[in-house]
Amino acid sequence: MKKFHLFNILMVFSTFILAQDALNVVLLNQQLTPGATRYSGSWIYADENGNEYALLGANIGLVAFDMDNNFEQVGFIPGPVSNWREIMVIGDYAYVVTEGSGVGQGMQIIDLSYLPDSLHLASTYTDAFTRAHIIQKDLYNPDRPFLYVNGITPGSQTLFLDVTDPVNPVIAGEYGPYYIHDCHVRGDTLYASAIFEGVTDIVDISDKANPVLLQQISFPGAFPHSSFTSQDNAYLFATDEIDGLPMKTFRINEFDNITEVDEYTADPVTLVHNPYGRGDFLFIAHNSAGLRVLDVAKPQVPVEVGYYDTYSGGSGGSTGLWSACPYSPSGRIIGGDRQSGLFVWEFNNTLAGRIYGEVLDSLTQEPIFGADISFDPTENSTTSDFVGGYKFGNIPGNYSLTCSADGYNTKTVDNISLSGGDSLFVRFELSMPMAVSVESDFADRLVEVFPNPITDTWFINNETIFDNLSVHIFTSSGKLVDKQEVKTGETRIDTSGFPSGMLIFKIINGDGHSIKVGKVFKQ
Repeated sequence: MKKFHLFNILMVFSTFILAQDALNVVLLNQQLTPGATRYSGSWIYADENGNEYALLGANIGLVAFDMDNNFEQVGFIPGPVSNWREIMVIGDYAYVVTEGSGVGQGMQIIDLSYLPDSLHLASTYTDAFTRAHIIQKDLYNPDRPFLYVNGITPGSQTLFLDVTDPVNPVIAGEYGPYYIHDCHVRGDTLYASAIFEGVTDIVDISDKANPVLLQQISFPGAFPHSSFTSQDNAYLFATDEIDGLPMKTFRINEFDNITEVDEYTADPVTLVHNPYGRGDFLFIAHNSAGLRVLDVAKPQVPVEVGYYDTYSGGSGGSTGLWSACPYSPSGRIIGGDRQSGLFVWEFNNTLAGRIYGEVLDSLTQEPIFGADISFDPTENSTTSDFVGGYKFGNIPGNYSLTCSADGYNTKTVDNISLSGGDSLFVRFELSMPMAVSVESDFADRLVEVFPNPITDTWFINNETIFDNLSVHIFTSSGKLVDKQEVKTGETRIDTSGFPSGMLIFKIINGDGHSIKVGKVFKQ
């Protein structure tokens, strides 16, 4: 199977919002359990009468809290001591895995139907593994009787378990030519995060006994941890378990043309841990940045619309919120914080508004690539792509947009009223100061680029009157991939090592002004 290395087609980065502790999210309750010193996974159980219970993985076992009775602790099942314990619920049974060893190791199968009186350990499954990293089900078809157990020991793959008989799982299949850390399942498709391979595998599991690899998503520095598909099944939100790496959004509706369209992080120092979708929203456990809620009604432009920071310390590392489960029938969200235990929240379902636009040269009407657009009074900003386009969003409010580009006058549009669900269009037509225009035109005539069209190897001829020139080379999405000094005379440029497609180059003078912009077409 061919591995595709994917690159952005649009540079859209969400804001780093760190100044407040909460936005549009209200804390309802917080709970610890006696004897526990660390917490991790969490999940919801609702009985046939609509009573809701929060299940929390503590380092010493599974804890149940009655969400409709003052969040009272109503059950506990001990297990092997571990810093992480993961839970999945199908019907009236919770399936619990951990990477801890010792008494009780294996997958615990817990009967929840006795709640609120107690929890009952129905059995412990050890036929195929004794330890596992995480357990999932098809969350778009939550009643299907299949579990997907990842990172099993012995072994390392994802195991498919048929739990039609809840206390007697049967192996239906497996996937994993290497270690699979976590997975997302939707219908007959498995998205397997092969963390140490740097790929997310897309796998056809219509025949669970014979899974077929369809495609792989890969990019430089990838350490894929988890993923989730958008409601329309056209996009995949994928996270990496490395501090500072953002969540990436991929367009996946054509497996042969998968493309990255967006990146998101709320804190560039910590990692985006787990995404789970519900309707138009994505709920993210963002480690030391706490719970983050994104409006993903338009998945190619996810917008942060709510948050609650559970951790008061510094950013980064194995701290803060481990898990977030948004699937209670009442709409309440629960999460497991490593240090602070169970959190229960309400989110007010605020929708974002979005702004789309373009940046043009006022005289030539040519698109301006690499213009900076800021969204005041927030710190949101983005950059125009190679056709001058830009897009981003925010919560409802009144804003102004400011656009700036090298060699152009800055322009601001004030009094933009943004409502939830809006899709507004704002065009910027930027003019050049006369001095820069004359200088750039003069330089353009004296700095020659050849041959035409430009392919893998090309040349810049710089007349002797220009010093301190440099050439910046970008992908079509705006990612800077190379920067070189332009010497007096002829400078040879080799772009044979870059991906196929179109590259953009800018020749910039010592004052930071672009004096020539062009395209490189690569086979």
